[in-house]
Amino acid sequence: VARDLEREYQIPYITALPTFDIDAVHQMYHSVGEMLGINIHDEEIYKKTKQEIHEFRERRKHQPITMAVGETFAGSVNGFHIARDILKLGIDVQYIYSDGMLAKKEDEITWIAGNHPDTQVVFTNSAFSREVLLDPPKVDVAWGMGEKWFLNKRDCWIDSEKRAIYC
Repeated sequence: VARDLEREYQIPYITALPTFDIDAVHQMYHSVGEMLGINIHDEEIYKKTKQEIHEFRERRKHQPITMAVGETFAGSVNGFHIARDILKLGIDVQYIYSDGMLAKKEDEITWIAGNHPDTQVVFTNSAFSREVLLDPPKVDVAWGMGEKWFLNKRDCWIDSEKRAIYC
């Protein structure tokens, strides 16, 4: 719709998808500023955040946080994109629960395969994934798909949502 409005009525638009990549966020701020004709000064917070990410990676180098990421994070968000961003932060994404729709995800899949080849992909629509769906692995953080499957295996976990486990 946004493209049609731009083409038909010259109303500009910008795409800013959810991301945890600090460089992508920094670039989005600058793109929004250009579109609005203003200068968004985020250099100080950008540098500070990059330093904090570096310090986090160093602190967690020998005791990583493990994570599982799912494709249902925010509806149409590419779970591989989110997983790549989280890996760049220094968090060990061990599992990606995928809907199996891999088109237009080649860049993220290639990056993950080259930089974190131990990450496993679980296809939620495959009978071959039944075992890992019914008995999910232990991770520190699960996000974007039936998190309670994972968190219920923990000795101590916080449930911020009051809904039943749906497995």
